[in-house]
Amino acid sequence: MYTNYYNVDLFDLYGVEPPKTLDELYDVAKQLTEDIDGDGQIDQYGLGFRTTVDDFQTFLYAMNGKVLEYAGNGKWKIVLDKETTIKTLNFMHKLKADEVAFVQGGYLNDPFGNGQIAMYMGTIAGKPYVEKSIKGKYEWTWAPLPSVDGVPHSPIAGTDLIMFAWADKAQKQAAWMFMKFLLDKVNQAYWAVNTGYVPVRKDVVETSQWKSYVANDEKPTIALNSLKTAVPDPKPAAWYDIRNALGTITSDFLYDKITAEDAYNRMIEEIKNLLVENEELAE
Repeated sequence: MYTNYYNVDLFDLYGVEPPKTLDELYDVAKQLTEDIDGDGQIDQYGLGFRTTVDDFQTFLYAMNGKVLEYAGNGKWKIVLDKETTIKTLNFMHKLKADEVAFVQGGYLNDPFGNGQIAMYMGTIAGKPYVEKSIKGKYEWTWAPLPSVDGVPHSPIAGTDLIMFAWADKAQKQAAWMFMKFLLDKVNQAYWAVNTGYVPVRKDVVETSQWKSYVANDEKPTIALNSLKTAVPDPKPAAWYDIRNALGTITSDFLYDKITAEDAYNRMIEEIKNLLVENEELAE
């Protein structure tokens, strides 16, 4: 799931709070963006984001938008609203064009670690990489994602843990034993503490490992609380290809190769074609 990484020392220095709304996100990003050495080049951006489908989804969900809705019987309905999508894309473009956001395709832990960006919305899986990039140079933490209504709508995704129907009996037994092992309450606590991921069992918070973990670190609790209003990824077989298509289109738009309306039309066309190919489009 996604959360807002921010530089506590920098926020305290400028006297700003983590943004709760998208208007606040823009304002805080603008306040924290500076040409520190006066050479005409921005040295410190208030915000960083990536030109990927994940960041498009993060902003889209923040606008209360959605891509797909399950219609039953393995079929999916396209619910990507034109007005919301264009508003989302234009907001992302404004952040970039107004030079209050550092934008790239790659991961943002290093720009965050070296002080090039003051905050970014990224997956909690990046926690160990951020800690490595920062190396204790300053204090950082997480905040809930901003949105138009002030309620975090964090995308949820992750690696699947499944048992294939076509597996033989011995393979299924081995898979089931592994699932039970990994989903054990204590093992889940160990996994969550050592990876930064949110545990998948509610009762993990009752374990001594988890209690010790959160006693001196507020970040896991912030992430866990954001689950209440989080948005899971849709699950059609075509989703991987849909993600790739949306990411390419988002990048093309942000680098001024297409208009926002063109981007929306291409998104709808790609989603429809891929769902049709997989016989997953709801009529």
